[in-house]
Amino acid sequence: MKVAVISDSRRSGGAATAASRVLDGVPAFQARWFVSRSSGAEGDTVSFTDPGRLRRLIDLCFAGLPGTAALDRGLAAYCNRENLLRLIEAWKPDVISLHSVNQWSGAKLSLSIAADLCRIAPVAWTLHDLWPLTGYADYPEEFSDPALTDEEALDRVRRSGLLDEAGQKRLQACGGRLIFIAPSRWIGALAQQVYGAQPEVVHIPHGVDLNVFSPLPAGSAREFLALPKEGSYVLAAASHLHAKRKGMKYLVEALGLLRRPVMLLLAGNCRERIEWPPMVTPIELGVLSDERLLRLAYCAADLVAVPSLAEMFGLVVIEAMACGTPVVGFQTGGIAEIVRPGETGALAGRGNAAGLAEAMGSMLSGSFKKDRGIGAQCREIASREYDLCAQAKAYTTVYDRMLEAS
Repeated sequence: MKVAVISDSRRSGGAATAASRVLDGVPAFQARWFVSRSSGAEGDTVSFTDPGRLRRLIDLCFAGLPGTAALDRGLAAYCNRENLLRLIEAWKPDVISLHSVNQWSGAKLSLSIAADLCRIAPVAWTLHDLWPLTGYADYPEEFSDPALTDEEALDRVRRSGLLDEAGQKRLQACGGRLIFIAPSRWIGALAQQVYGAQPEVVHIPHGVDLNVFSPLPAGSAREFLALPKEGSYVLAAASHLHAKRKGMKYLVEALGLLRRPVMLLLAGNCRERIEWPPMVTPIELGVLSDERLLRLAYCAADLVAVPSLAEMFGLVVIEAMACGTPVVGFQTGGIAEIVRPGETGALAGRGNAAGLAEAMGSMLSGSFKKDRGIGAQCREIASREYDLCAQAKAYTTVYDRMLEAS
């Protein structure tokens, strides 16, 4: 089966990681990637954001003049769309697997791109964030406001005047040629509230490679990472730790309320300087693109803290669980579906730093410590419910069904 995979990136970020894992792992898929940001020469990857001669000429002759930037953005949106459609049509895929692309990334595409693609082949659009629902933001600020329920946030978004309503109508008119794949029930329910019965929404959770992410004694993992063997370790991991919705300010407050010495491992990009409480020793691991190093970080930690205010799914959560490490976070989005209090970790009310501190305290001491059974439960649930093989099989079923109907 020829699958055209469209994504902002081939390897960088949670959306690209999730897509790569499932599509690279199915021998029956002959996948070719069409990306807006190329991270290196890969034989199965094509960039569709070549600026073209006209944009190069504008940059050369008119750079810095008033209006040039807006003109360039408009041309980029048009050229990228035309390049993508031309490249996809020339390759003649059986199915198109659409992932994280939007108008403010390198792609500069509009919501309607899915409708254009449906004329070439059936499209399965994986909802990695809220952009396919809004057309203007991946996570509108309303969804990161702890004072608002999801219903209130969605209502405010609808009244904002920013929604791409024309794009939404075009997607609704695609019929069975377009299906949304929702990794969490949370985003699936929001999609149905926005679009109604069309497009159809299919729930397929993200998966994790259980051979790559597996338990290792904490002492051994710390030794590999050249960390002190003793002490309480908390890990915070995200592509962009500084993003507002990742909730680092709540983690700072919670660690201060914890009032115990903590070694804080930070895995990811953090552009802002954070003032941590005196009893916290931050250790920056940087961006761990090698999954073997990421596994070591999970295994070295006593718990993983995910203080996100809005999160579609949470790859970090299932990766940590597969490594036998419990997770604490806020009761929001997909996190609330994966973290089971007392079984795989603990939850606090969204934005409740005191509750987050209490949750971390329970995981670092007493009967919920990692080495007292909860670690084994994390691994067992990850193996049973988030096996990458099950995700790949579910994707194959959806693609086969769309092909039969086309």
